Amino acid sequence: MGIMIGIMMLITIALVLMNEKRNRDVVETVANKRVSLNPAMAAKLLFNRSLSANDITSGLLFLANENVLTLSNEGGTPVFKASRSSKAQAEDERFLIEWICYEIGKNGHFSVTDLESFTNDKQKMEAYLQHLEEWERRIVERMKALHLYHPLIKRRMILIGCGLLGVVTGSAYLFFQPFIGIGLLCLALVSFSMIPVISPLTAKGRVEQKKLLGYYESLKTIENKEKGERDLTKAFIYAIAFNVVDRFLTAFPIQEAGEVKVSQEPFPLYYFAPTGTAFLSMEGVKLYRDMEQGFYRVEHPPMVYEDVDSSTGLENG
Repeated sequence: MGIMIGIMMLITIALVLMNEKRNRDVVETVANKRVSLNPAMAAKLLFNRSLSANDITSGLLFLANENVLTLSNEGGTPVFKASRSSKAQAEDERFLIEWICYEIGKNGHFSVTDLESFTNDKQKMEAYLQHLEEWERRIVERMKALHLYHPLIKRRMILIGCGLLGVVTGSAYLFFQPFIGIGLLCLALVSFSMIPVISPLTAKGRVEQKKLLGYYESLKTIENKEKGERDLTKAFIYAIAFNVVDRFLTAFPIQEAGEVKVSQEPFPLYYFAPTGTAFLSMEGVKLYRDMEQGFYRVEHPPMVYEDVDSSTGLENG
């Protein structure tokens, strides 16, 4: 009986892994397509990592580029402006606007200087990190609603079931047939260890991931070619989320708007010279850098010294 259970477990694990490989192969024919997800969701789907400063930065710039937020220059300081009648439809985008423009900013207005008080206030930093975690949770919920992601996807549930079966039966067999019991426990261990191998992405999620991978590769090798200004601006924003923005800073020259006699606007991030050559606006690059550094300092505050145990001289916990 124990041997039969073991054979069934082996067959089940093998079938699950074969099904996983087949699902991966399904999306091999998908080519580069237009990105339809916002930058934070795209980064989450592509890299399955925690969200951070670059995702908030790209998220705000994305909403400004979509005219959900307005971006104006007030006294030399770029300011994001929101209104309660914002056109943002997705819950995670509405949460980001409420958090950044109303809780960190004031009355729907946000600038990088609003983050200064967060770097030396422990309570504000903790609240910031809680809001960041909540924003990420809402993005994951939207991915589930779009049928892109499901952490307890069927194949994972089968492996969990196999693992539990192996633990229960293996523990029982240890008392009167130790070798079979050990074998079943080993199969249970194999079953549990295979769970991370099974992607939590649905078939639809895999297709979208394949599109994003192609887009990611194109951003890593982007060249200074004549394209639409809006497309280049959007590409720059996604490059921030994908952590490949350095490619843009080397592939395109950076100039102040006044150097080519165009109006100085905080958006777009690109301008075009009369020859059709694109270049990054120095104002736009400074805005991106200031924002990302501002959010990063809140997420990674400097070490704080306090009157604590003299054995270390550092705040514990």
